[in-house]
Amino acid sequence: MEVIYVGGHGKLATFLRKHSNFKVSSREKTSELYLDLENISESKLLKKKECLFVIGAAISQPTKCQLNPEKCHEINFNKTTDLIEAIIDNNKVLFLSTDLVFEGTSALETNDESSPPQPKSLYSNLKVQVENKFINYNNFFVARLSYVLFKNNSFISYIEDCDRQGQKPEIIHPLIRHCTSPEDIQNYIEQVALSNHTPKIFHICGKAKSRLDLFFAWCLENNKKREYITIDIDESPMKDYPHYINFKSIYR
Repeated sequence: MEVIYVGGHGKLATFLRKHSNFKVSSREKTSELYLDLENISESKLLKKKECLFVIGAAISQPTKCQLNPEKCHEINFNKTTDLIEAIIDNNKVLFLSTDLVFEGTSALETNDESSPPQPKSLYSNLKVQVENKFINYNNFFVARLSYVLFKNNSFISYIEDCDRQGQKPEIIHPLIRHCTSPEDIQNYIEQVALSNHTPKIFHICGKAKSRLDLFFAWCLENNKKREYITIDIDESPMKDYPHYINFKSIYR
């Protein structure tokens, strides 16, 4: 089954272009893979049949959603559901969601695929609304992600910048997520494309790691001294984020 990933400007799209044979949408109007959520009707991809569409396009930072709620609602719900409605009759759809749908739970609660979401922010609420709108379609599936460990993610880039400038990084703690790799996401997409027995909802999650854990791993890999400053999360720009979401899968 042909796989089409929608979300051409993100880090996952960049990874999939390089490491998979998936087709990745483009915002260039001259491209055969043109698809822009703000101009869905002009995309030739809507004519596709018997493909797997992976919906990764969104305003993906919760803080950006809070700053521009009307645009976030338009893109992350209205335009996203318009796209899914346009393709779902003739294709499989895998919607990429987030562990933040459980941001209202305590760190003691284990959240697996059977757990009811408890979103708090606009970003996570809209993810849940899209999930709920289509979950009863036989060919609609959800993959919830936690923290994706790209080699060039913003945190690692920050650590490397501090190292080049001879500065101690300021590391927010505790800020713990269940990390996964882009390879794990690619593998799961391939499974969904090939399988007739896909779970309706699946959590792609790895080990729980704090930002300190990620920093220590970087130091070990690069033979660097572990010199840093700790910033309490409640005194940081991420004070509205959950300290930890206990994110598991019943399928592992």
